[in-house]
Amino acid sequence: MAKGKTKRDLVTVKHLAELTGMSEKSIRGKIGDGKWLKNKHYFNRNRRVMIDYNAVMRWLRGDD
Repeated sequence: MAKGKTKRDLVTVKHLAELTGMSEKSIRGKIGDGKWLKNKHYFNRNRRVMIDYNAVMRWLRGDD
């Protein structure tokens, strides 16, 4: 896990979609388009994409 990140800060794509109302396709699109940065907004763990919920919320508010 990334330094300073707790397990609760990281959520799956599916869980982020449930929390935010964004579609899983939209979330994966932001990753694929490079709008969300690896090791900042998301991480790969055991072949799973884990999203830093707090970093994405800052990005959505325009604070990032």
